[in-house]
Amino acid sequence: MSQESRVSRDGIGRGLLLFFVSTVVLAANFQTNFARAVGSERFESFQRDSEALVVGRLIRTEASGALSDGGFTGLFRPDDETANPHEYQYEVFLAGSAEPEGPYEPYTSHPGAQAWAYSVLRSFVPGTGESELSRLRLITSIASAAVLSLIVVWVAVQFGLLAGVVLVSGLLVSGWPTLFGRNLWWALGAFYLPFVASVGVFERDRRAGRYSTGSAFAAVLLAVLFKCLLTGFEYITTTPVLVSVPLVFYGILDRWGSREWVARLGILAAATVTGFGATLGLLLIQLRAALGSFGEAVGYVRDSAARRTYADPAAFPEYAESLGSGLASVLATYWNGVAVDVTRWLGPWAWFLTFGRLVILLLVVSLVAILGRRTFETLRRHERRNVALIAALWVSLAGPFSWFIIFKSHSYVHTHMNYIVWYMPFALLGFALCGAVAGAIAGDTLRLLRDRRLPRPPAGRS
Repeated sequence: MSQESRVSRDGIGRGLLLFFVSTVVLAANFQTNFARAVGSERFESFQRDSEALVVGRLIRTEASGALSDGGFTGLFRPDDETANPHEYQYEVFLAGSAEPEGPYEPYTSHPGAQAWAYSVLRSFVPGTGESELSRLRLITSIASAAVLSLIVVWVAVQFGLLAGVVLVSGLLVSGWPTLFGRNLWWALGAFYLPFVASVGVFERDRRAGRYSTGSAFAAVLLAVLFKCLLTGFEYITTTPVLVSVPLVFYGILDRWGSREWVARLGILAAATVTGFGATLGLLLIQLRAALGSFGEAVGYVRDSAARRTYADPAAFPEYAESLGSGLASVLATYWNGVAVDVTRWLGPWAWFLTFGRLVILLLVVSLVAILGRRTFETLRRHERRNVALIAALWVSLAGPFSWFIIFKSHSYVHTHMNYIVWYMPFALLGFALCGAVAGAIAGDTLRLLRDRRLPRPPAGRS
């Protein structure tokens, strides 16, 4: 075996080991909250109302088939009008009861494909009631962790092991990924599939020395389609950003010309738009089955988008407060939201890392990476790679802000969950940058100290 082949195999082995360790650690945290980034009560109760839509669909599918009610997720209404309809889904599922006699009310803003997947998985998951629900959540935790771990491995390969470790650590101490990671409704890993596909396309073509238009289109299309099927149009404005950020990174890293930028951006845009269009077409077909006509279906989609963005409050009185809210106050809310609650580990005297402070911190780290190249040899040697990451980082800021701005009304209401878009993928790249810069500075400093401690040869001797 040649030395080059041995090195390549060793690199693959290290990558697989890192992927396995990262997946196990993140999945365990998503499932159990062992890092204690959030309180146990909040962890157990987070988004049970949304998850109940999936549970209701599982009950409906088992009794009436996968295509009933257009395949939409939904809720059975309990006979007792004072009962909590969301908790009622869990009670029926955990008891293993037959389909309730009460009406099934589908949630028609989302294709609901994650519930289709869970319905299939139930055939292979042993147990009933609480044990079955726990195993479905475990599968979701593992899937979310595995997708994120692919990003961890990419970061480690590009910027060093410490960057990958810092990224995993950042995910562990961040409350929002911890809350979303196991939830059956959110299927967190699906949001990052377009990013992973885009990275995979550019990394493969970079190593092959040529760009394959057809395979790039197919890979990104499938990733966007899977994302939209599993998570609907939730946080949809982050998807084009997740697709485009790798384009920025590799374009700067490899010094693309203008033709390469335009051609590759065009392919990614076409694949993304096609994925959106295919999902919208499927949703319209489902809505026609549920509502009776395509006209009703189109009207429902139009109104759903309008009441989440900037519609006339008079047209939607029940959403008047959110539609009439000011954009500045919405942005301030998310700027001041907590990214890492340090008091969870250090007590009430400690501080909160807000997302605004994180942005400022990453601006400082970016400047250190750029200006520090004059002092630190590793930063100088990897200058272009670091500049590419910094550019990708600040472009990725369009992910959260696009959602906060375009879907202002939705963001005004959903302050209990929309902070997750900061991680799509801005915070992830920020953690990676911190690790890359810290690793470079620490490595150079340690080498300098070691060299100073080495004994000098006597004068006149070599």
